[in-house]
Amino acid sequence: MDEKTNFHTIKMIRIAFFDFSRTIAKGTGFGSGPIFMGRKEEYESLYKKYKSNELNEEEFIKAVAELWNGFKEKDLSKIYSKIELNPNVEATLSFLKKKGIKMALVSNIPLRLAELYRNLGLDYVFGTDCEVKNGVFTGKVLRLNSDKGIVVKNLCREISIPLNESIAVGDSIGDIPMFKAVGCNNSISYNAASEVNNYAKYNIKDFKEIITIIKK
Repeated sequence: MDEKTNFHTIKMIRIAFFDFSRTIAKGTGFGSGPIFMGRKEEYESLYKKYKSNELNEEEFIKAVAELWNGFKEKDLSKIYSKIELNPNVEATLSFLKKKGIKMALVSNIPLRLAELYRNLGLDYVFGTDCEVKNGVFTGKVLRLNSDKGIVVKNLCREISIPLNESIAVGDSIGDIPMFKAVGCNNSISYNAASEVNNYAKYNIKDFKEIITIIKK
């Protein structure tokens, strides 16, 4: 953990917001469907363009969603079983649950895939609402979830929890709006690039460090 971290900046925490891909999960969640269907190169090409800012968040989501076209809903359990979680994720989420801290997944992965992760103790799940007809993904997006900051603000308002009693954990550019919503002092970047780290007070390499932050 960054030596400059000041544990006393975070106040009582009542809800924690988590990104999914490369945060909860080791790899991609959004790309899991296309990869399962043999479209790995197409997904990686889109991700490269997103990382280089050739595609914005909304364009990236819609383009990847198109790669889910033809994916059978019944196969969600297959990719769910293949997606590996990062070390200490389950232990950390279990700790937060026991502390009575609510947890929300704020991701761009298909909502129907995100729902499968409620078994981690998640109270709220947000994802991309993708159209499914006759049990098959069409590649069309029904509802975008591109601005994570808006999701965080709306949920906190709905359940009457002040933003300064929230924390956000993520790794990518798309998580920055979430960090801005809860404030830098309440933001935790996990194995992130420097451009993302700049928006978070806490820069961690081990998921379990979140427990240390909460305890302090």
